[in-house]
Amino acid sequence: MKINFKNLLIIFLSAILIFLLVNKKENTYTNLDELEITYIDVGQGNAVLVKTKDKSLLIDGGNRSNSRYYYTYIKNKNLKKKQVKEIF
Repeated sequence: MKINFKNLLIIFLSAILIFLLVNKKENTYTNLDELEITYIDVGQGNAVLVKTKDKSLLIDGGNRSNSRYYYTYIKNKNLKKKQVKEIF
């Protein structure tokens, strides 16, 4: 796998997000069953889907043309597009 700026950015943002979710005092997760982190690789791009009980975040490091794969994945997870916040 070729490591480029987008891949490093995804890894860095994911690590920060996990750190903030776990260490934030107002929103500390004692039950990690409520936290789901999924790495999505579609060949030309990567994304990370972070789900909690009531919120979802998609960090997209791929091309816009790969968005359809992510939306298909989100739909298969029974999430509506409006429930997922996106970072491109």
